Amino acid sequence: MLTQRPPFNAADPNDPHYKLIAGKRADLFWQAHEEAEGEDIYSEEFKNLFEGMLAFNPKERLTVS
Repeated sequence: MLTQRPPFNAADPNDPHYKLIAGKRADLFWQAHEEAEGEDIYSEEFKNLFEGMLAFNPKERLTVS
């Protein structure tokens, strides 16, 4: 929503950006998106929220409670 394009093409192990999130390599995920944007437009708060919402392990995902 922030950049008007999806963070990865598909939740598929062959998708390079999805593979980074699933493999807990958020540092490389953000680096790839920074290179695509030409600058780091994402705040630390946004990154934490995004990573918490899309954590591969359901036990690590953010909850409402």
